[in-house]
This record gives sequence, structure tokens and C-alpha cells, in this order.
Amino acid sequence: MEEKEEIRRRMLRARASVCASEWADKTESIRRRVRSHPWFLGADTIYCYMDFRREAGTRGIMEDAWKLGKKVAVPRTGKEDITFWYIDSPDETAPGTFGVLEPDPVCRADGSDGLVLLPGAAFDLRGNRIGYGKGYYDRYLHSHPRLQTMAIAFDFQVLERIPAGSFDVQVQMIATERRLIEIGKRREER
Repeated sequence: MEEKEEIRRRMLRARASVCASEWADKTESIRRRVRSHPWFLGADTIYCYMDFRREAGTRGIMEDAWKLGKKVAVPRTGKEDITFWYIDSPDETAPGTFGVLEPDPVCRADGSDGLVLLPGAAFDLRGNRIGYGKGYYDRYLHSHPRLQTMAIAFDFQVLERIPAGSFDVQVQMIATERRLIEIGKRREER
């Protein structure tokens, strides 16, 4: 089995090669899947990353959440952790750590309830995730176990199996442009 770093590099190269029109089409398909899912519809708060470097897009999902009267919280990166802060518009963010758009720390989300939409480089059918190597989301999710987790990614980022460590938090669901993968029941909807 490939090592995590090899998989991360390979997937990030593949993601970087997605052209703008293909990215937009795939992102819209993912958006439709997420916004119609019962977890999204039932959540009061959506914890959502700000897409960066050809990650599956999240702005449309955030717009859908606001239209439905939901709160949206986006991450702000610290030295060892991330915290989530409410925003009412993507305009309330500015480049922060690693160049990713981050919110001003005005109103902090408590992480007690809601749906987390996770980014990542690669995922597998068991819900394992390879992020960007810092463990921010794993630490956050360990501290906030009541949150539901849905990774959003392009279908080529979902592999049969990837290595996972004991501290890695598995996602409960993966939404791609082609399918919705529910972990545990191992059911895929097309």
C-alpha cells in the first residue's frame, strides 16, 4: 500500500490538473448532492471549509445554507488547532494561514451540533481521510464528537483503501460528483 505522503502528492497533482470548467461542473454536482441530503437539511449549523487550490467548491453550499436560514461557520487555523467562526458572507474572510481564506474571530461556533463538511487529499471506502498533514480536523473532531461528518471531494480522490493511524477520525459520509458513500452500511447511492 502506498504511504500517506505519496498518496497526498499524487492526489493533489491530479486535483491541480482539473480544468476550470470540469471543476465547476463537478462542484455543482457535489453541491446538489449535499444540499438535498437529510443531514444538510436537518442541520442548524454547517461547518464548512473555504475551498482552496482546486478543492471541491463550497461557496454554493454556503449560499444554500444561508438561504435556508442556517448558520455557517468556517475554520481559522492556529498553531496547533482550528476553531470555527460564524460568517454571513464569504466577503467576511481574508487570506490567513497557508493563504486560505479565514474569518475574523468575531462569533465562535461551539461545535456542539451540526454538520462538518471536510476537505482532504484522499479518502477511502472505510471513511479514512488523508488531509494535508497537520491533523487539525482530527483534533477538532475528537473534541467535538457530536458533529456529523461529510467529506466532499472529486470521485477520483476516493480510493479503495488508504493507510490510517489510530488518531485519524473517519468520516461518516463522502459526497462526490458521482456518488454518495455512506460509511458503515457501505451503501453507495448513484
